[in-house]
Amino acid sequence: MKTASEGNRGFTLIELMVVVSMVLIVLAWGVPNLLHSMEKKGIRKSLFDLTEGCEQARALAILTGEPTELLIRAEDGRMIIRKNAAPHLVRHETYRDMDPDEESRKTGSRGQAITGRLTRFDRSLGSNVAFEVFLVNRLDQTQYTEGLIRFHPNGTSDDCTLKLLHVDEDGRTERRWIRISPVTGVPRITEEEDR
Repeated sequence: MKTASEGNRGFTLIELMVVVSMVLIVLAWGVPNLLHSMEKKGIRKSLFDLTEGCEQARALAILTGEPTELLIRAEDGRMIIRKNAAPHLVRHETYRDMDPDEESRKTGSRGQAITGRLTRFDRSLGSNVAFEVFLVNRLDQTQYTEGLIRFHPNGTSDDCTLKLLHVDEDGRTERRWIRISPVTGVPRITEEEDR
């Protein structure tokens, strides 16, 4: 039989407490920095909201079998998803701001719960974020009060290139490109323009 003096010693309570306190100090120092870096604000929040809007508009078009639009207003950066009743053959200066719930009440169709959740998408760009480039099918949308990106039931979309500019409180600028492929309708974020 072996005794404790033969070398089968464990850790003392003091040693365990020192190690645990060192781990807690490292966590207390690192966790706030980690949470701060994961927080979505500024251009990161705008990129997330814009890509989520594109993904939800595409999903709604596929689920309902009807074209949908992601509408982006120039004045406040508000983004909403709405069903596209008919293809627009002529570019209008402004589009009516329709509440998706109001539209479904008019038509009497309610749809499934998932499509209702998708049509209630309502976000806006951050206060220090603006579009430097907003091209839809190679037409500049920055001259209009509202821009539209259309998504079709077969998963395709308008050819869209966006460049977001963010200016922080210190005057530093940050730019990101978003390219929406017309073949897949999926947005891709890059730091540089890619063709």
